[in-house]
Amino acid sequence: RGSVIKHDEHPCSRRLAVMVPLEVPTIQAAVDLMVERLKAGGEEKKNGGRARAQESRGCIYIRPGTYHEQVVVRGPCKLIGDTEGTDVAIVAKGQPAVTFEGETLE
Repeated sequence: RGSVIKHDEHPCSRRLAVMVPLEVPTIQAAVDLMVERLKAGGEEKKNGGRARAQESRGCIYIRPGTYHEQVVVRGPCKLIGDTEGTDVAIVAKGQPAVTFEGETLE
């Protein structure tokens, strides 16, 4: 059982929170989904909406386990290990497991 039982109540809004692998199968899928959601939120802000003004990055909760993938983060996301005493490992053979690339969300 992870530390976020009711992640709807976490400071990151539900729209900007994803749980791996419960909602999406991979960390990369969660990152891609989050970037799309953040871009949509940017459009809301440009159109005068201030309800989400404090949201600057999404939360990606990763359940315990070993994930064999290469993750490329292309937007402002928090990667959070949702664990209690167990580990989250991201393993990529012969390449970086996690890479952060700068991209401006407009």
